[in-house]
Amino acid sequence: MTRLFNISPLSAFAKDESGATAIEYGLFAALIAAVIVGSVATLGTDTNSGFQTVSTAMQNANGESTTTEEETTVVPQ
Repeated sequence: MTRLFNISPLSAFAKDESGATAIEYGLFAALIAAVIVGSVATLGTDTNSGFQTVSTAMQNANGESTTTEEETTVVPQ
């Protein structure tokens, strides 16, 4: 019986795992990058909030107002 398709190149391609390692490393690197981006975004927000809290506490301890200089500027008439 005559074969219509030569199966050996297809089976060789299906069994070839030479590119699988590179893909796994790429997926692992993408996962690490996603974790780093998420951590930096979260820590950045928390750090900013912490600095604002400390800044407000220092201003209150010195008896300073929490308004900015622009808000307290008086324009002569």
